[in-house]
Amino acid sequence: MGRKQFLLGEGTQSIVGHDPTKEKFFCRDFRYQRIRQELTRDGVEGLTRHSGTMPNLDHAESLRAAERRLQAAQLTSDIDALTELLDDSVRFTGPDGNLYSKQDDLRMHETGHQVLTRVEEEDLQVLATPHTGVTWFLGTLEGTIGGRPLVARMRYTRTWIHDQAGWKIIAAHAMFLTDDPFDVGGVTQDG
Repeated sequence: MGRKQFLLGEGTQSIVGHDPTKEKFFCRDFRYQRIRQELTRDGVEGLTRHSGTMPNLDHAESLRAAERRLQAAQLTSDIDALTELLDDSVRFTGPDGNLYSKQDDLRMHETGHQVLTRVEEEDLQVLATPHTGVTWFLGTLEGTIGGRPLVARMRYTRTWIHDQAGWKIIAAHAMFLTDDPFDVGGVTQDG
């Protein structure tokens, strides 16, 4: 769970990570045996000294920062930050299965229809390349939607694009995680 993951080089599926519970690094591609040995010796900080096909922590860390900035913007209904972090053509699949636009999301925050009082991250996985990234958020949200109380454990999968302006969400999917699919903190299937 607390494992950091990132791609080695562009276009490869080799993953290097760090498992804090074992204080060891792992590498799934034996072509990088030398790198693996250096990672074990130098730790994550040693990655920044390498070039070529080494992982680019800057992309993963900047995407992680963008995701956390998004969480803060959701919590405070910061319209300026949300506007900056959401691509104009973004599409969300809500937990109800409906598709929503950037304008829909901003309107929910502007009007107070959605008010969050807690966004508690339990786990955040990040995959980043120079131009595209994906974040997988797992956590608890608390607040109100349409004046009705909401307390829900949620999973968000967000696809991000990166350009000179930074990271922006292009697509997202949200789902409730509960033992009873009809009990999601006061929100029922029929509204």
